[in-house]
Amino acid sequence: MNGAGREIWVLGETIGQTPCPHTLELIGKAAALAEQSGGAVFCLTDNLKKDACGLLFAAGCSRVFLYGAPWSEYVCSRILADYARQAVPDIILGSATVFGRSVMPQTAALLKTGLTADCTGLSMTEDGLLLQTRPAFGGNLTADILCARARPQMATVRPKIFPPPALDDQRSGEIVSIPRKDGMREPVRVVSRIPVPGQSNISEAEIIIAGGAGIGSKEGFSRLYELAHLLGGAVGASRAAVNAGYADSWAQIGLTGSTVRPRLYLAFGISGAVQHTAGMRSAGKVIAVNTDPRAPIFDYSDIAVIADWQETLDALLRELSD
Repeated sequence: MNGAGREIWVLGETIGQTPCPHTLELIGKAAALAEQSGGAVFCLTDNLKKDACGLLFAAGCSRVFLYGAPWSEYVCSRILADYARQAVPDIILGSATVFGRSVMPQTAALLKTGLTADCTGLSMTEDGLLLQTRPAFGGNLTADILCARARPQMATVRPKIFPPPALDDQRSGEIVSIPRKDGMREPVRVVSRIPVPGQSNISEAEIIIAGGAGIGSKEGFSRLYELAHLLGGAVGASRAAVNAGYADSWAQIGLTGSTVRPRLYLAFGISGAVQHTAGMRSAGKVIAVNTDPRAPIFDYSDIAVIADWQETLDALLRELSD
């Protein structure tokens, strides 16, 4: 892996033996950054069918480093650090998933460089530095961060922050096999994984019914689940609703919660603070219900309903139940 120092590497994740959608999103963004900096995009991934590498090339990657079996966070971080020491890439990007949030900090520590976690924006400065934007002070502010001296510049990005790239099937690239690291002794062994009952993957939902502090109670949120069930959607919440105990933390949408990109986002009793809108502004169609005609959420809405949330919800439930 002989690098010229301007490469952008992407830590690729897979579902089965195909690339995760958020990996393609990240490669698409990396390709746009590389176009500005005159670099190239490489992807390091595991357990991927060689013919599935075509998706990575179509998204904008020019070289894939392929580990031919599933790897653990520990093994992946060691391999990534070993290759980065040899080539010294300019940038390494990973998704802010459970896997990425484990691999990237370990890699940064091994390379003695910095890491900006949970970025909500990436761009290049005029002098070629990676400008990394992330929430700060509990999500009340956003901070722009630069890594001026240490290399590589490293960041994790929340899934669905960037749109899916336009795939070009005419693109091709090189596949390089990564040798297996046998006999590596891991300090921690996962014995089993037990999912938490009732949690849904809100980031993947196509329809989201979201509630804010204006819902007023946990019982009120239970009514949002009725509508979500009828529409085949998921229930989300603002940070204020979660802090008030009306909804569980896994349902939180915003800078300190999940970032979503549903086809339909129906918001009840949400004022629209920047902390929340940063997590849902890429939704396809936004319908907001609020009694305050000056609520900031209406600035992001395709349809603004100035009305009581309970009366509006009752009317929707009656209509859909008939």
